[in-house]
Formats: sequence, C-alpha cells, structure tokens
Amino acid sequence: MKREGTVTMKGAAETAATRGDTGKPNQVHKPTMLFPFAQPRKPQQSLINAIAGALASGRSIVANAPTGLGKTAASLAPSLPVTGKVIFLTSRHTQHAIAIKTLQLIQERHGVVLPAADIIGKRHFCLQDAAANMPPSEFPEYCKNMRESGRCKYYKASRGHDGTVAVGELSVVPSSFAQVTTSSARHGVCPYETAMELAKKARVIVADYNYLFQP
Repeated sequence: MKREGTVTMKGAAETAATRGDTGKPNQVHKPTMLFPFAQPRKPQQSLINAIAGALASGRSIVANAPTGLGKTAASLAPSLPVTGKVIFLTSRHTQHAIAIKTLQLIQERHGVVLPAADIIGKRHFCLQDAAANMPPSEFPEYCKNMRESGRCKYYKASRGHDGTVAVGELSVVPSSFAQVTTSSARHGVCPYETAMELAKKARVIVADYNYLFQP
C-alpha cells in the first residue's frame, strides 16, 4: 500500500514530534526502516518514530532538529520502505552529497537497490566550455539554441546508445551529480539529460528547494 505524507526538516534547537487532534505525540514502536548504521541514537529514534507516525497516517510533519543530529538518515530510514518515491529537497549542494552518501550506505548495509537522481541547476551539469563562466540568466537561452540548432553533441548523443549505457551504469547505485557528470562526460553525453532519465525510475530524487516552486 502506498503511504503518502510530507516530511519537512529544519535545523534548530529541538526535535518536534507530530501531533494528532489530541495534542499528544504519536507513539510508533520499532517502525520498519532502512537505517544506514547499526542503531540510531536516541534523538534520531524519536525523530524516526515521529516521521513513521506521520507517514502511517498520511499526515505531514515539520520537525526542528539541531545540526549534527543525523536528520538525513532519520528522515530517509522510515520513508524508504513505505513510499514509492522520496523527493529529498535541500538548500545547498553540499547537502546533496550527504543525502547520496546516506543512500549508498543504506544500499550497502541492507542489500537493496536504491536508484537515485541528484538534480542541481542545469548550467552546473553542462559540459560546454562556454557555460562555465556564463551568467545564470543567459544559460537557458544558450542551451535552447545549442539543442535546437543541433550544435550540442552531448545532447544529441544522449538520445542514442551512449545515453542508454550511461543511465544503465548509474542506475545500480545512488550517484552524486559529480559522479553523473563524470560518467556522462566519459560517454560523451549530456549529464543533465542523464540525470533526468535517472529521475524517471528513481526511488529517491535529491534536488534543490527551488524545484518545489519551479518544477
């Protein structure tokens, strides 16, 4: 059965549990989870229980937790077993790496395949030399012109065998945008197109917050 709910994480001074109409925290004992380490710490377990309770009832949760608590692992662990797809949104590229590394550890520990897509701004994926120093506001039109005029060899190659091979290689393990870019460059295909193909079948999509407001 598909479970639906929304988990929103923020760094702050405390961890907040979900509450029902009674105002009492949900009590969820030993939720099914895919935790990347042997045991969660006590504060992590409290957060896991709260998230599991929200997912089980189809409700949303907003949780405040201090830096260093392990929010990434605590939010992914109870979400992965009960949701068809997890969309993990964050504000920094460095936090993308933490999410992808956590997924890699979960896959290694539990022997499950977790296809993932790490999505950042399109310009950061681009292999064209001209894109590196281009103002962000100019890149969308540049990319469009390169694609529509047939001058982007990477985009054209993405539509063929090399694009399929790149996606296949990256589908077996959660890969960061840096790994996607490196693999795509090796095959001569567009990293952004590779990431978009990965997203279609991904269990987890890691992306910036802006994609929530401008998909």
